[in-house]
Amino acid sequence: MDLEILKDMLKENLQTKIDLLSKDLKTNDFDSILNVAHQLKGNSGALALGYNNVNDLGKKLEKIAAKKDLPGIKKIIKELQTIQKNIR
Repeated sequence: MDLEILKDMLKENLQTKIDLLSKDLKTNDFDSILNVAHQLKGNSGALALGYNNVNDLGKKLEKIAAKKDLPGIKKIIKELQTIQKNIR
């Protein structure tokens, strides 16, 4: 598969996760946030493309969401947005 297609797929996938996290944050749905965090942690596409920080943020998000740390979750969402916007 073409590298550009993989990058586009990763961008779309991250945007979907960011949108879901933002919605879950508004409703305090920590179970869903934990689920998204787990998916980010295991995102093999991000690893394959060298975006290890996506997986690292997934690990951090799991810990932060377990503590129900709203400011921490917001920070992770902002970091994911930055990564998503910078995928080229």
